[in-house]
Amino acid sequence: MNVPRICRQYGGDPDNVFLCGFSRGAIAISYIGLADDQIASLWKGFFAHDHFDGQRMWAYPDSDRGSALRRLARLRGRPVLVSGSGNDFLRDHESLADFTFLPVPVVEIFDVPEGKVVHPHTDLWMHRDSQYRTAARHWLEQQRQTSR
Repeated sequence: MNVPRICRQYGGDPDNVFLCGFSRGAIAISYIGLADDQIASLWKGFFAHDHFDGQRMWAYPDSDRGSALRRLARLRGRPVLVSGSGNDFLRDHESLADFTFLPVPVVEIFDVPEGKVVHPHTDLWMHRDSQYRTAARHWLEQQRQTSR
């Protein structure tokens, strides 16, 4: 497995690895990161922004809600920060994880279109000082300090 090897090689803490993703990457944190028990065991927690596995049918195998919920069962109560949109269905399944929902009103952070931000579907909000970035960083720090 590469994650433990990379932690050893670069001095990372294998008990504090968070899987994070934006948009398709947010879908992948569950689709790939929870694909089986061995992979799922690598992560202390998850941070997904704008979209989530099971939100709707996508153009890949097993993207249906039932398959996504079977993957999400591998969370086993671990912390998940879910920001942005496309994740409301998770509120019906809060027993699967320690979900924290962080709505991020990108149009309040940026005057869209603004520079590189031409649409509110962006991860650039994390690069601008805001109460939402502060909340996300605080959440990560809290989880990092919590025993697995």
